Amino acid sequence: MFCGRCGIENEQQAKHCVDCGLKLQELLVKPNTKINYFIISFSVALLSIFAVAIIHFFSSTTVSETNNGIASEHTDVKENDKTELIKEIQPSVYTISTEAGMGSGFLFDEKGSVVTSAHVVAGFTEVWLRDFMGHITTGRVIGISDELDVALLEVVEYKDKEPLVMDKNISEIGTKIIAFGSPYGFENSASIGYVSGIDRDFDAGYQYEDLYQFDAQTSPGSSGGPLVDAYTGKVIGINTAFLTEDESIGFSIPAHAMYSQLEKWATSPMSSEDVAKIKPHEDLFEESFEYAYEDDYVFDEVTLKDFAEDFMVDYESAVEYGNFAFIEDRVEPNSVAYEELKPYLARFKGKDVRVNLIAGKALKVLIENEHAVVSVQEEFNIIEIDGKTTSIKRERDYTIVMNQYGYYLITDISLYD
Repeated sequence: MFCGRCGIENEQQAKHCVDCGLKLQELLVKPNTKINYFIISFSVALLSIFAVAIIHFFSSTTVSETNNGIASEHTDVKENDKTELIKEIQPSVYTISTEAGMGSGFLFDEKGSVVTSAHVVAGFTEVWLRDFMGHITTGRVIGISDELDVALLEVVEYKDKEPLVMDKNISEIGTKIIAFGSPYGFENSASIGYVSGIDRDFDAGYQYEDLYQFDAQTSPGSSGGPLVDAYTGKVIGINTAFLTEDESIGFSIPAHAMYSQLEKWATSPMSSEDVAKIKPHEDLFEESFEYAYEDDYVFDEVTLKDFAEDFMVDYESAVEYGNFAFIEDRVEPNSVAYEELKPYLARFKGKDVRVNLIAGKALKVLIENEHAVVSVQEEFNIIEIDGKTTSIKRERDYTIVMNQYGYYLITDISLYD
């Protein structure tokens, strides 16, 4: 079967094109590519002329709708809108730990129910949870499946907190998303991408069927975190697996596929005895999905830049809340950076200031034998309660080392020379 958009040949039973993702319809012959290109080019030109003619007509209507809080779902999300959305969602996302490992979860209802992956908590009846402020509490597993990789926790301390809204509709290829989780222990991280595939199936102990495929960065620790529609802020799925060959390929169980089961557990919890009977699948983490720790790690320029830019986003929250916990897991204990940042950030606690990161970019990387230096440029505003705004634009050097597990940690931060 040939795709009507790009002309690529697909398998006869394929539902979507393997190259461009277009939903396939039956075609008896391969389309004429030259004719298609001509039609596409002509159509684009015609549409451009038509668009110019109608932009003025609709401009006043668009302004009116925007002023009344109505935004087109086809309008791309602005950078500051995404930042605010991430800030709104982070308080409802948690890092979940057991004696066997860690993962992520998010608040499902006002009763304090937290969703996570079954493989994160399988074999345990109680777990630890850490919120975005660094506060640690315990939770009890009240629902877990041996077939669907989903579990539900009861957390007394989270009762009456505002949960995330789950979207029970099917999302489309091209939907802009934000994936939340704690990859490699970097708690409450957020990465942005798109739904790049649907109806993905694979066998890894649980029944993984009709999964969303997305291209946001995911790593060990991301499992159980929410996959959020960047336009609506609703949860469209739960992150469940990734490919170690390319960690920009992740998979998520759609919200509509698990919602009824979660509601059932929230209303009629499983007993601790029944929960304890559900054991981890031995074949869950096969080579395709398991992260194999290596003996010798090396610095990588791309990941160093990503780490530095992610740190700047978390540093923004650390200043705003006056809480070192936002960046503590990214700083080497007992280092110069640790000893200087912890008391410095404490000065902002209770001062009711708001930090607006305008731009944060890694400029260059210098890799030495035992450490790396990443030069960054950051621009942000500090807005005080009386409206006083301090604008800061500077370049700094982050000195970064790597621990025995391959995690990056900052040891020193200095002004750029």
